[in-house]
Amino acid sequence: MLVLSRKKNQGVLIRGKEGDIRVVVLDSDKGKLRLGIKAPGGYTIIREELVSETKDANRRSAMDGVEGLKGSGCGDTPLAHRLSEGYPHSNLDGCPPSTFMEEK
Repeated sequence: MLVLSRKKNQGVLIRGKEGDIRVVVLDSDKGKLRLGIKAPGGYTIIREELVSETKDANRRSAMDGVEGLKGSGCGDTPLAHRLSEGYPHSNLDGCPPSTFMEEK
């Protein structure tokens, strides 16, 4: 992990093949930081704590209503089974990202 000190209006660039991600300190007050993040299209920016909450909510929802669902457009294995077994997103055979979010 890279640890940096930044002042207001200073930023960090994360360079990648798909384009650069820029993170800038917008403000700091009473122990809270306001960050600005600029990333190329194709990136989803989400607060870290929401990833596990969303994943858990998706699993609960899938298990409630689709216990035996087949033909969901995401392969032959029922969606509820794939979620309960912790299948990685790459094995969901074309399911949209909103259906299942994997931990990074």
